[in-house]
Amino acid sequence: MWIEKQHVRTLLSDQVVLVTGAGGSIGSELCRQIARFAPRRIVFFEHSEFALYRLQEEFATTFPEVESLPLVGDVKDARRVAQVLVQTRPTLVFHAAAYKHVPLMEENNAWQAIVNNIYGTYVLANACGHAGVERFVLVSSDKAVNPST
Repeated sequence: MWIEKQHVRTLLSDQVVLVTGAGGSIGSELCRQIARFAPRRIVFFEHSEFALYRLQEEFATTFPEVESLPLVGDVKDARRVAQVLVQTRPTLVFHAAAYKHVPLMEENNAWQAIVNNIYGTYVLANACGHAGVERFVLVSSDKAVNPST
């Protein structure tokens, strides 16, 4: 698989990009890849303060030229999500905040997975629409563990 780098550069260069779940395995890798295309700013939106701290420290060393803004919050918190979108004005949102370990979530935590993955996506997508975000990318994470394709 190949990436159309010029197209991606056009989408990301000099833009404010917000990544939910920025401190997670998928979100942090997205942030690293986005940084390569010279965004104006990457907004790290993350529920885990420790994961956010680690990502911010990594970026200070690895990508010192990329402006980043670490913000703690939960995608299920409509008030916080709206506040962050108004404060940062992203043109592009990558939504990677999700529970991804399907067997763990299916067995004893199904309701939490539904609330986080479905309701959280609803809250964020709705807020992005109201805030005038140009592009919303839902990162499919159903194959994050034991991918078959």
